[in-house]
Amino acid sequence: MVIRRESIGMFLFFSSRLGCLTSLAISVIVTLILLAVFHVI
Repeated sequence: MVIRRESIGMFLFFSSRLGCLTSLAISVIVTLILLAVFHVI
């Protein structure tokens, strides 16, 4: 099985981008939960 370097680079790019988006979404959700708990919204 031959894996080209371009495909590995694309995979690393998309996985890091997905991780960034996931952490961003988690922080937004946690912020909304905290705001709801403290009755800000």
